[in-house]
Amino acid sequence: MSDSVEGSPDEFMFRQFRRHTQILRSNARHDYFMLSGGANYFPMSDIWKELLSLELASDLAYGWYTAQEGFPSLQRAVSMWENFAASQGNFPDERPLGAHVCMTLGASQAAAMVFDYWAKVAEGKRVVFIGLNYGLFERLARHNKFAISECLLDDGIAGTLPPGEQIASALRATGASLVVLATPNNPSGEQYAKEDISTILRAVVETESLVLFDQVGQMIAAQDNFLNIGELIVKEEAQQHAVLINSFSKSDSVPGFRIGYLMGPEQIVKHAARYQLLSAMNPPTVPLLPPFFSLISRCIQLADHLRWTTSEERASLLSFARHMLFVTTAIAPPTVMAEMERRLSGEGFERDHSQYISHQQAVGKAVRQNHLYAIERLGKYVSRDTPLAAGFNFLIELEPFANLSEDDVCRRLFEETSVAILTESCFRISARQRQNFWVRLSLAAPEDRFAKAVDRFAQFLART
Repeated sequence: MSDSVEGSPDEFMFRQFRRHTQILRSNARHDYFMLSGGANYFPMSDIWKELLSLELASDLAYGWYTAQEGFPSLQRAVSMWENFAASQGNFPDERPLGAHVCMTLGASQAAAMVFDYWAKVAEGKRVVFIGLNYGLFERLARHNKFAISECLLDDGIAGTLPPGEQIASALRATGASLVVLATPNNPSGEQYAKEDISTILRAVVETESLVLFDQVGQMIAAQDNFLNIGELIVKEEAQQHAVLINSFSKSDSVPGFRIGYLMGPEQIVKHAARYQLLSAMNPPTVPLLPPFFSLISRCIQLADHLRWTTSEERASLLSFARHMLFVTTAIAPPTVMAEMERRLSGEGFERDHSQYISHQQAVGKAVRQNHLYAIERLGKYVSRDTPLAAGFNFLIELEPFANLSEDDVCRRLFEETSVAILTESCFRISARQRQNFWVRLSLAAPEDRFAKAVDRFAQFLART
């Protein structure tokens, strides 16, 4: 990586990945398992497969380019979902977050667009990282020559996120900054309470800062712990100071499709479209129908769970979604429109929606089972761990690793067991103050494969 420097999260992480490639030249490749992987290793849902097949069979959109902001149907579906949540089910009568959306090449490109925007408009190029963070953000900060402030809870207490008031105080002391807040946190799985988010938002508005909410780890239909960021943005009147980025990589097990989006103030979305024009021209047009369905299904599932809508309002929302798809997908053949009319109406939607939610809930159950298994199997070695509030990553600190080198531990574990892990230096910039380090465990993998890898990890710990 050209922007990585010695001792940076990127440098440490990619050193591990280079080591992993060695296994491809040996028989041990069949035993390889990445226990800290950031991808969702469960298969995509049958509904996604069916709708993707429909797209390909009908030559729907893959033969066309689209606008720099992305395919209009997906833009509007994203706006529908985010405004539906932010208005607590009152969309389309209320659209408190506006309608400015840019589809992107995954959430990673969306993050790059926000950093590029702030580098061009901010008088002081500062960024505040809350908690441990994915190395991409540090890479973007260094590339744009930002002054970096890393806010961590690092005093021996379980957890990594500092109180919201601590972040607010830091902003008031330093002035306008770009604030990066992943919710749920990657790698820790922690999630702020609403009060902390509101405190941070008030400070962001007061200091004329900009907060980037990375929501990639949210698994709306799989987990019963949705944190409604849009609602809080509206409550604190922070719409001009907040950007939402997200993708379908983790929620729908499709990282290779690179379907992401950015939603925020008009000037930032215009900047994102210009950024895309100068690089990728425009984001992918395929798949279109599967993510469109996912966004509608999220609205219905959340409305049912929180009792936001009556049956009549639910039918009205589906009717609006059908109309939106038909109006914005003018190139679609009649056979596709007829099939989507059936799938977005009455019994057709109920069947598909029920099947999709059941798949997502099965994923959520497997994540919980993997979490329980990891804690049970490794428990006697664990000195502390972070709560799995949402998503599928969490952190553990293991007593046998105290005073050992992270790099040596990663190397030995891999060489002796073919199990790979990513440790704290992949996710932090400042020097560690403790004598031990966090290990990220990622739970989105088939239970049998996950359990076998954890068993090998436990055997390694027993002889360390």
